[in-house]
Amino acid sequence: MPQPAGSLEGLDDNYPIVIDGTDRQDFEYLLEYLYDQVKSPSIPFLVAVLRLSIRWLLPVRHDFAFETLPGHTDFTPFLQLQLAHEF
Repeated sequence: MPQPAGSLEGLDDNYPIVIDGTDRQDFEYLLEYLYDQVKSPSIPFLVAVLRLSIRWLLPVRHDFAFETLPGHTDFTPFLQLQLAHEF
């Protein structure tokens, strides 16, 4: 996204860094995973970590999501099919 003349992307909240094709909440989940210890990650959290770690080639991160998702009580067959189709 073009920035106005004289502005620097990411300099402050008025000129954020834009990562095309990345949902803000997904990115926040990834940052939370990278910098905090998440004890009971939600399904949306795990899917976001999986999605972005595959996109940006972070194998250790997507291994975490692959290992954690099957043990989650909300990991339904429908969600399994959705993820199989996406990945």
